[in-house]
Amino acid sequence: PVVLAKADYLRNLLTASGFGNKFLMNTESGLLCGRDGKEPACLADEFQITKAYYAAQANATAMALGLRANVWYSLTGWRGTALVDKSLQPYPAYNSLSFSATKLHGSTYNGEIDQYPGVKGHEFNRDGTRIWFLWSLDGEEHSVQFSTVPSAVFDVFGLPVNTTQEFMVTRAPVYIEWTP
Repeated sequence: PVVLAKADYLRNLLTASGFGNKFLMNTESGLLCGRDGKEPACLADEFQITKAYYAAQANATAMALGLRANVWYSLTGWRGTALVDKSLQPYPAYNSLSFSATKLHGSTYNGEIDQYPGVKGHEFNRDGTRIWFLWSLDGEEHSVQFSTVPSAVFDVFGLPVNTTQEFMVTRAPVYIEWTP
């Protein structure tokens, strides 16, 4: 997600100016589509799913970066960024962002997960529960072998996924938990 580059740029600029101790907030996160968001590709289910994946990735990355806020722009959106339709019915990204905020609320960031080629991930801890958030960087499937069977695995919408010691990570992000 672009929030990583934004935060790095601003932190470098603030540090160079003597204000490196300032906190950061991402006040505009979103996934634009097309010139006005009304193009056929922007109205397709595939774009809505991609936006849902991106929303979860951006939120987890913002938390990993220690940002104080990560604001999606905007609820009713423009150029395809909306979280709800004209009737205020949620798009998949609304549900994804909501689950991400709930799942990671109150957690602390433990570090990046980078030991699996082609897989991006962040590790969080909440009340003793270790949470990994993983996705494929290249859209391909990647096998990940865990040392122990996870307690639970959830997709970006909060739906349970089969839990095994070996897991295939795809472009669809997942939350993997180990409880003490």
